[in-house]
Amino acid sequence: ASCEQVERVRTDGLFKRWLRCGREVDVGELEEGKQRFLELVQEIDASVQVVIPTTPSNSVFLISLTKAPNRKFITVPEDDILDLPNEAGVREQVSSMVKDAIAGM
Repeated sequence: ASCEQVERVRTDGLFKRWLRCGREVDVGELEEGKQRFLELVQEIDASVQVVIPTTPSNSVFLISLTKAPNRKFITVPEDDILDLPNEAGVREQVSSMVKDAIAGM
């Protein structure tokens, strides 16, 4: 699969993994990254509600951040979500993006 295309691989009736840039990505890796994203947002501002789509669209996640009556959408690349638990540089970059979005609410 090319980097722009995501091919879902059906296993036991569920979408458990897919090929991304020729590499198999386990859904568990993605869930770990999403969980780390949620924790990061809570560390910045615990009053912010987060909605993360189940799967990326065009290799990005359109994530909704809501605080009181205000809502902001940010796009986070799939690779950043995957790398969030293990790479400090990615965490700093995503943290900065989230802080800017929350400040703009």
